[in-house]
Amino acid sequence: MLTIEQIGQVASRAEERRRLTKGSERKGQALFNALVEMFPEEAEKMRGQNSDCFYQDELIPAFWAALKNVTVWNWCNSRNAWQQQKSR
Repeated sequence: MLTIEQIGQVASRAEERRRLTKGSERKGQALFNALVEMFPEEAEKMRGQNSDCFYQDELIPAFWAALKNVTVWNWCNSRNAWQQQKSR
């Protein structure tokens, strides 16, 4: 599970990768490579899915949506579990 802060770190790292490679990595490649580098388990969950933007920059919005949805879903589930435990 990634926090909003960690998602921001992925974005920053992707921009840094593009600067270092002088733009030889497309945005989608840089984003996915940054995710692999920083959070390999999360990247592996997304590999080959409709949100894998490595080969298609057009999937970048789906990439962000998938990361945010996973974060929101995990937050909601952990909050629900906490509330259930609290009510016992």
